[in-house]
Amino acid sequence: MSTTSMGAGAGRKQFILVTEHYVDERGDKVFQKLAGQSDPHQYEAQDQRLVELMNRLIPYAEEYLDADERVHWAIHAWDAKRINTQALGNGTVLIADQYSQNPDLSDDDLALIIAHEMAHIIRHHPQEYYSWKYLISPVLFASSFLTSGAVSIAASAGQDVYGIGFKHSAEKEADLLGLEIYAKAGFDPANAMSLMRKIQPLYTQDHPVASKLPKWLQSQRSFKSREKSLKKYQAKAQSLYAQHQQKSSAHLIDWDFKQHEQITQQHLAEASHGFKYLH
Repeated sequence: MSTTSMGAGAGRKQFILVTEHYVDERGDKVFQKLAGQSDPHQYEAQDQRLVELMNRLIPYAEEYLDADERVHWAIHAWDAKRINTQALGNGTVLIADQYSQNPDLSDDDLALIIAHEMAHIIRHHPQEYYSWKYLISPVLFASSFLTSGAVSIAASAGQDVYGIGFKHSAEKEADLLGLEIYAKAGFDPANAMSLMRKIQPLYTQDHPVASKLPKWLQSQRSFKSREKSLKKYQAKAQSLYAQHQQKSSAHLIDWDFKQHEQITQQHLAEASHGFKYLH
C-alpha cells in the first residue's frame, strides 16, 4: 500500500502491519518518557515559537491527507542529551533544545526541520517502522537460528540491510515531502542548502561515531546524499513557492494558535462520530 496519493514518496509501496491505534499508544508512551508530560497538547511558554511555526505549516501539510484522515498535531522542545528530532505516531513532533534554542537557526530553519518531521507522520513512517521492528525483523532474526551456513548469514544480513534501507527511504521522503510543505507555506526552499550546512557540524559533534560509519551502516542518510536529492528537487519546490507567493498577493492566510485550537477541538468532535485519526 501507499499511504499518500500525492507528493514525494507517494509511488513507494509501504509494508504496514501494525494498527494506527497501536502506534498512537506507543507515541503517547514515548512522549511521556521523553518529555515528562502526560498531555502533548499542554504547551510550555518556550514551545510557543515552535507552535506558531507548526501552525503555519499545518494547512499545507493536511493537503496530503485523505478526506477522512486527521492528525492531532502537537510540538514540543525536548531536553535531549544529543541533537535529535522525533516524529511520534500520535502526531507529536519533538525538537531538541540544541535546535530550538540555537541562535544560529532562524525561524525559517526551524520551520524546515518541523516540516520534515510532519512529513514522517503524513507518510505513516512511525507505523511502518513499528511494523518492521516488531514483526518483520523478529521473523528474519529467528530464521537465522533455524537455518545454517549461507542461509543464516543471508537472513541476518537481510535483517540489517532491509531496516537501514527503509530508514534511508523514509528520510529521503521526509526531506522532499517536507520541502514541498515548506514551500507551499511560503518559506523559500532555497534555505534547505544553508540549513544542511548549519546542522551537519552539530550532528557530527554530537554523533562522532555514527557520522563516520559507511553510509550503508548509518540509520541517517549522509548530508552529502541529502544535499544532492534536495538540490535535484529545488525546481519543483521553487515552483510551489512561486504559486504561494502569487496567491498570497491576493489573499493572506492567517493561521494563528487560537484557530489551530478550534480546529483541534473540531477534529476531536469529528473523531467521536466515526472519523479516523491519522497518527
